[in-house]
Amino acid sequence: GLHPAPTPTPLPQGIDFFEVDPNRAGLTYDGSPTQGEADAGLVLLSFEDYKNADAAKHATAVEPALKSKYVDSGQMRLVVKPLADTAPRAAVAALCAGRQGKFWEFRSLLYQKQAEWQEGDDAAMSGYAKSLGLDQAAFDACLKDTTAQNEVDYATAFGQEIGVPTVPSFLVLKIGANGKAESEGLPGAQTLEQIEQAIQKLTAPPTPTPVAIAPE
Repeated sequence: GLHPAPTPTPLPQGIDFFEVDPNRAGLTYDGSPTQGEADAGLVLLSFEDYKNADAAKHATAVEPALKSKYVDSGQMRLVVKPLADTAPRAAVAALCAGRQGKFWEFRSLLYQKQAEWQEGDDAAMSGYAKSLGLDQAAFDACLKDTTAQNEVDYATAFGQEIGVPTVPSFLVLKIGANGKAESEGLPGAQTLEQIEQAIQKLTAPPTPTPVAIAPE
């Protein structure tokens, strides 16, 4: 099982960090952005850094296919965990956009414009927030506030603690009837096929053991 560092807010008894928090739209109990049906049987955790080229490639090339096939059909939910190796401030900005319901749009912009922005350039982040129609004063206040920064630090520490070797990396969880999760880890950039193989491995029915019949 995964035993992360204590979350900024302790989890309710019997609740896993990746479950959808009914009191906070679009977030898990540990504050990670999530999209898809709350009761989907599969969860894909993606560990990413917004300056990482492979993470950008995943979000723009692989994720749309996963979304149309698994997320839109209610089978899988996506969860993003910043493992902010090189761009912790950009990760903070994305969480700040998330507080105004625009995490996924902001993340898309960070990836599309990856070559244009510099880590630590709050003015650039503010500009992206403006282009998405966010309340800029609230966004700028959030950038300066330690709460979002603590969430990024926590998520990064969590990824390091469970041994995520590099960004991007992925963890596919299959949620059992008892709420317990089986997982399949995918270190490094993955193709759609590789992620689908992990899904199939977790969801395949167990193969029956052939019964040996003793000879007469």
